Amino acid sequence: LVGASSLTRNSAAGATFSADAPRIELGWIILAAESFQLDVLGVARMASLTQLHGTPDGAYAAALVALRIGMPAGAEAAFPLAGPQQNGMHLFGQALAALQSDSQDGQKRAHALLQQLQRDYPSSAAARNVGTLVNQLAPR
Repeated sequence: LVGASSLTRNSAAGATFSADAPRIELGWIILAAESFQLDVLGVARMASLTQLHGTPDGAYAAALVALRIGMPAGAEAAFPLAGPQQNGMHLFGQALAALQSDSQDGQKRAHALLQQLQRDYPSSAAARNVGTLVNQLAPR
């Protein structure tokens, strides 16, 4: 993941590290959360990456972590700060948060978000896999 030019040598400790390590670690946390593989260690590591909490990627990771630990209100607050993701997972995550929320209109919002996912990101894996869910959430 890290090119040799971005590595530096810590001569005192003898360890090799990258100045980009926190950003790369955040990417791994996002990947794990998007894949429903986030574990307790990933949640703890996210909490320790405080220098990235105010960034769009940090907000996206925070939203996914909140969603994965059962805090839909935290996820709903963080997703708008993250902005769009190339794979459309921000819409999928927002839909899941809406479904988990106590909101009266959660199902309606989730339906609209999943329809937007299908419309705006038709070739994404998430959009290809939500067809049945969109139908189930449709108003009757």
